[in-house]
Amino acid sequence: MSLSDRVIQTESNSFGNRIVRGMCTLAVSVAILYFINALILYFYHPNTNEILQQVVAQTIFPATWFRPEPVERLQFLASVVSMPFLVFFLSRFFAQFSWLKALSKKVTVIIAAITLGLFVVYLLLLFKRSLVYLTHKTAIFYFRNTVFGHLNIVLSLVLFCTMGILFLNYARLVDSIARKLVSELSMAVVVLGILVANVMYSILNVGSQRSGILMETNAVFYSVTQVFAGKSLLVNLNAQYGLYAWFLNPVFKIIGLSAVHFSLVMGGLSALSFLFIYLTLRKVFRSPVLAFITFLSVVFWQYWQTRLPLRVTPAFFYQYTPLRLFFPALCMYLFVVYTKSSQSLRPYLLALLALFCAAAVLWNPDSGIVVFGAAFAGLVYFSVVESPSGFKLRKILVVGAAMFGVLLLVVGCFLLSTKLNSGHWPEFAKAFTYQQIFYQSGFFMLPMKAFHFWNLPVLVYIIAAIYLSAPSRLHASGNTSLAMYLVVLGCGLFAYFQGRSWDLTITVVMYPAILLLGFFCDLLSEDFSTDFKGMVSLRSILFLFPFLFLADGACAMMGKIVPVLRYGLANVKNSENNNIYQRNSDFLLKNIRLGDTVLIISRNYESFYYAVGLYYNPVRGAGSTELFFKSDVSRIGEMITTAKYPVVYDRAHEWSNKDSLINLLGQYEETIAENEDHTLLLYRPKKK
Repeated sequence: MSLSDRVIQTESNSFGNRIVRGMCTLAVSVAILYFINALILYFYHPNTNEILQQVVAQTIFPATWFRPEPVERLQFLASVVSMPFLVFFLSRFFAQFSWLKALSKKVTVIIAAITLGLFVVYLLLLFKRSLVYLTHKTAIFYFRNTVFGHLNIVLSLVLFCTMGILFLNYARLVDSIARKLVSELSMAVVVLGILVANVMYSILNVGSQRSGILMETNAVFYSVTQVFAGKSLLVNLNAQYGLYAWFLNPVFKIIGLSAVHFSLVMGGLSALSFLFIYLTLRKVFRSPVLAFITFLSVVFWQYWQTRLPLRVTPAFFYQYTPLRLFFPALCMYLFVVYTKSSQSLRPYLLALLALFCAAAVLWNPDSGIVVFGAAFAGLVYFSVVESPSGFKLRKILVVGAAMFGVLLLVVGCFLLSTKLNSGHWPEFAKAFTYQQIFYQSGFFMLPMKAFHFWNLPVLVYIIAAIYLSAPSRLHASGNTSLAMYLVVLGCGLFAYFQGRSWDLTITVVMYPAILLLGFFCDLLSEDFSTDFKGMVSLRSILFLFPFLFLADGACAMMGKIVPVLRYGLANVKNSENNNIYQRNSDFLLKNIRLGDTVLIISRNYESFYYAVGLYYNPVRGAGSTELFFKSDVSRIGEMITTAKYPVVYDRAHEWSNKDSLINLLGQYEETIAENEDHTLLLYRPKKK
């Protein structure tokens, strides 16, 4: 073979050679990360008993509720920190081998086939094993609501492979002939079938809910009621989910505060979160069909997978959607708009992006810090790949100055607002009190198993990091910079699962991995041959692997849109005015004036009763659902013994030491009223 023939063959097989180098990088990276974690496990033996003793001395809960994970935490942090450097250097290392650049097409296909075959074996083993904490099999548990979970695996593969082949062959035809029609239809499904259903599902009817369900809502709602009543966060009120109440307070001052209004705002923010994700996909993906499929898969796995089948009582969990989803989605959309805008608009868009990233840090530090870091990393990457060599450092400095400068400005606004409202400066250390002690003490946390469903999104992040580290990415576009945003976002949000390690939590944090799968599908379908001969190519095989997962989630979501809409409509109609909650609300309004100061002891219903009369809680600290420290309980006791304000006590209140609380109330307070069924008692201080 002549030199010119070898050059032509090498160029025609450049894609296959890059894939082989990427597979080598992936295999060695995973092996080294495993070795690092094994070393930590072997050499690091901290004293967990000491950690337990420290936390038990502070908390009202027993030691059995805590399981410190210092080894696992160090393994996670070491993996996250080392992974990008490891991938970068290995990618460049394998790029130096000339023989990896000149492999024949036949050799690359064989290597890729063997690697993918091993991956299929791994998937089969994973889905046949039992989960650690559940009796279900992995496939049955995670895919119980999908096509894979209902059809024979062979029929499912045939169905989705056919869909993938049709997409690859006719995507251009659809885009050129009926792009507008597909665009309008998909937007209609998104708006009507997804966003509206999400809002209707989120509307809260307190009287029809179980106490256990309301516990989660009460933890989020309580700080909103007290900020509305005049308290200041990080001064006389703390909230484990962040300072979102400070941002939402002007909204409720306009529309009024109630349980329904609160749930409407939460539902609206949730719908907006998914809308920003959809708009991002439409702006990035060439095909509206693939954008629609990816979006449906994201909505299914992030939101509905844990809420199906639909039950009598909606499964509210505002702690993640929207609190930890809204700003990641919004900032992702603004980031894409920035990378695709003209040079004249970018300074304004950068300031706007920096503003929302800074707000995210205060809104919910858990996700906000990750969003800030992801946006900053994405902007730096975009500045590097887009700018000429002489302007790279200058652009990076401008981005850094904008991001951190606006962050200081937002923090300053919160400081000044708090000082004016309370007369005191906020204590920012309180913003991380719960996160620090929960993470260190292992409060209701479980150990991660090495062989588990979480492996899959992590593999996606490593593969995306390999793609971003390839030398060919030096001329990348803004779409590639979005991949950088998603990798950093996904790795940071994964800490939520690593800490809790509940099997349900992995689905709510892996949406960046699903978006990356769609990104790779869009990338692999580019310049694809539309004849059936191309169906057996390496590019098509690699396309089908992520497409199978996306199509499965999209079909599952499409099949549930009508039931979800019906359920949401029924939830809106289910007002149930004549219920216990309504009667208790009437009792409170009859005996306590609007805006009065009163201590309400009613675990899981506390915030809803405070919202009824816009009441002010005289006790400094967290709400009853968030009671964790012994000092929190002692403050309640001190307030009762000082006997300055009335107390409302709910007999159904799940107090850890109920008898002592009743004795304390009987000693310092006297009953002046009670509701019809004698479950809600109103006390006033005894006259001395």
